[in-house]
Amino acid sequence: MPEFVPASRVTRIKSSPSVAAAARVRELKAEGRRILDLTVGEPDFDTPQHIKDAAIAAIGRGETKYTSVTGTPELQKAILQTLHRKTGQQYGP
Repeated sequence: MPEFVPASRVTRIKSSPSVAAAARVRELKAEGRRILDLTVGEPDFDTPQHIKDAAIAAIGRGETKYTSVTGTPELQKAILQTLHRKTGQQYGP
């Protein structure tokens, strides 16, 4: 069987930075370092129950479509309230 030779355009594809970061996280964990891994979209901890419950309730209300990239008005308001409470700074939407 002849040796596989990929097309030149395939050889120009670079490694994904997020995959490289995930590999580094694995190395550090293997060394015994405590690392919170958020590199490839899958946290290494379970979703807190109150968030699961809120997501289930939202699905029940039919909130299953994508939102604006800036979030829902309710989310924006909650973020602004949290920032104000934590920092004393007040921002508008």
